[in-house]
Amino acid sequence: MKKRIIVLGLVLVSFSSMAQSLDSLKADSSVRIINFNPDFVLNVDSVNVYQFTINREPGQYYWYLKNAPVGLMINKDDGKLTFKAAKNYFLSGKLKYDNPYQVGLGLQSLNNPMDKIDTSFTISFYNTEILPTKLKPSISGPLIVEEGETISFRVQCETGSFPFETIFFISTVPIEGYSLVKQCNDEFRWMPGYDFVKDNDPNKERTVVLSFIGTTRFQARDTVAVKVTVKNALNYPKAKEEYELVVQNLRQYILQLKYAFLQLDQKVKKTKSSFQHSGIRSLEFT
Repeated sequence: MKKRIIVLGLVLVSFSSMAQSLDSLKADSSVRIINFNPDFVLNVDSVNVYQFTINREPGQYYWYLKNAPVGLMINKDDGKLTFKAAKNYFLSGKLKYDNPYQVGLGLQSLNNPMDKIDTSFTISFYNTEILPTKLKPSISGPLIVEEGETISFRVQCETGSFPFETIFFISTVPIEGYSLVKQCNDEFRWMPGYDFVKDNDPNKERTVVLSFIGTTRFQARDTVAVKVTVKNALNYPKAKEEYELVVQNLRQYILQLKYAFLQLDQKVKKTKSSFQHSGIRSLEFT
């Protein structure tokens, strides 16, 4: 009797173990990433590799990324995530330091369209080396223009560890009517007036130095200067206006002369006719 009870107990334990195994299989029926990491923090100028692992046969699934920053890639077959954080990405402004990028991660079954994963993780970059941020205008060398000619260029930035938060502008000579540069890639426009060059300026030209000063939040600064030489030029619109005024005055003066000669001719004819009627011999001029 005792043996039957023991055997029955063993059978019940076996059935219980099988039931737990079936429950585990049911709980693990959906595909999932076993070693999912929601946050990556990487050092710049290094190659990083991370292997995602799933509870399925990797060859039956397809991996992909959404909104991935430049340099971040994933192997579509095995889920190997690689990133090469080259410094030129940051110098060109394609990537920024200490800025979390939200990246979408997808996993899709090749056999069942409903068997998939759609999640996301963040990735950010840091740098132990402090790289200076520099200003760089879109022109090179000094400029030579004439009065009335528009100057136009952009103030660009080579972003280092910390971007410029403000850009100030000063000039060696007071100027008016220019567009203010406040941040990177803003355009500077200015047209020197026809009275910019003074009569006592040597060689009928005047030089002004335009300086732009960028400042980071840690008060690190960089200054770039653009030298502009403005030459004296004819104020064509004003000269044309003066010419048209002179022509108008001459035409009016000619009309006045014609009218005066007409009046004088009529008076002469009238006087001559009066002399003839009164018997006075008229004088003829040849």
